[in-house]
Amino acid sequence: GGGASGPPSLRSFWLLWAVQFLSLLGSDVSRFALKVWTYQETGSITRFALITVLTEVPALLLSPVAGSLIDRFPRKPVLLLSDAVSALCTLVLALLFAAGSMTPTHIVMASFVGSIAGACQWPAFTATMTSLIDKDDLVRYGALNQAAPSLSMMIGPSLGGYLMATHGVQGAFFCEFATFGLGMIATLFVAIPPPKHLASNKIDGDGKNTNHTDGSDSNGSSVAAAPASARAAVREVLADARAAWSFVHERPALVALLGLLVCSHFASGLIQMLFVPLVLNFASAESLGNVLTASGCGAIVGSILLALYRRPIANKAQVVLATFGLQGLLLVACGLRPDIYLIFLVAFLYMASIPVARTCREAIWQTKTPSSMQGRVFALQRGLSQFSLPLAAMLAGPLADFVFEPLLRDHNAPL
Repeated sequence: GGGASGPPSLRSFWLLWAVQFLSLLGSDVSRFALKVWTYQETGSITRFALITVLTEVPALLLSPVAGSLIDRFPRKPVLLLSDAVSALCTLVLALLFAAGSMTPTHIVMASFVGSIAGACQWPAFTATMTSLIDKDDLVRYGALNQAAPSLSMMIGPSLGGYLMATHGVQGAFFCEFATFGLGMIATLFVAIPPPKHLASNKIDGDGKNTNHTDGSDSNGSSVAAAPASARAAVREVLADARAAWSFVHERPALVALLGLLVCSHFASGLIQMLFVPLVLNFASAESLGNVLTASGCGAIVGSILLALYRRPIANKAQVVLATFGLQGLLLVACGLRPDIYLIFLVAFLYMASIPVARTCREAIWQTKTPSSMQGRVFALQRGLSQFSLPLAAMLAGPLADFVFEPLLRDHNAPL
């Protein structure tokens, strides 16, 4: 299993949790502001969906590289570098906006680069947890990890809207700079023990520590040394990706869990793209805001309840399946009739269930993956699951406009 390489440190965990929350909050505030600005400038939902797709693709393509970096370097520098790159992207957009020359194309380009940084940040943070928390507490503290994006999701849009109304897009930029700055300073003081395999500067393709006296792994390649050439670097990354896939492929339960995760993310992608138009078709923007707030509150409540649940969860896989089943029933209920109160309740319950499924799922991956493989395996998991999000974004509009809406208008159609 992926045990800790040193004594767990709750102080470091809480500090790192606060850092991640600040980073998420700043990103959510600026993302909300930029989405509003983009829609106001273009008036195009298609352009909005295209931006969503283009900002997801880099993280998907670079996930194997990110996993390789995370397994080869201490995780604190990876976290710091990810935040620094994201802050630099925001700085460029802020300067362009101040000069009156920012365009949606600039936002796409900055989001493209920021997505590259995000591809490293999530696997690094997830892998770091196993160095700070006891194996038996991964579910409980993993629930707190899920509370951070939920809390940010609830606060970010409302804070972004307030800042845009009072200070314009510049206010959102300033908020992101402030949160990134505080987060990076705090990260410098977080004590993150290095993984076991880095203590001996070695790693192999099976995730096992090696002790070769010549400083090389089982394939004769040095982990600490930089690749001798670009071609060697590509071969190394591809070998890492193959090693991660081989690790997962040899474990049918993890393959099944990964497939379930991909399907879940595809459904989530469809929901994200269509939920706002769905609600605005029969309710006001104010009602939509209340529903989004309810969904954020639901996610926080789910995270808190799971964190307070102190008994070990014996069969995490069954909990994941049961939660996905509940989410499916809630989505069916959501489509029964255009009732804002029904949508409100479904949004709250649906989001409350997400931390349960996600935390149990992550605990399975963390306990089944050795420390030396976690970066690569987590990056592979993220890349394959996130691939379904841009696919859903590309299909959501055409399916809604040209397939399901006509069927709903045709009284002789099966729907």
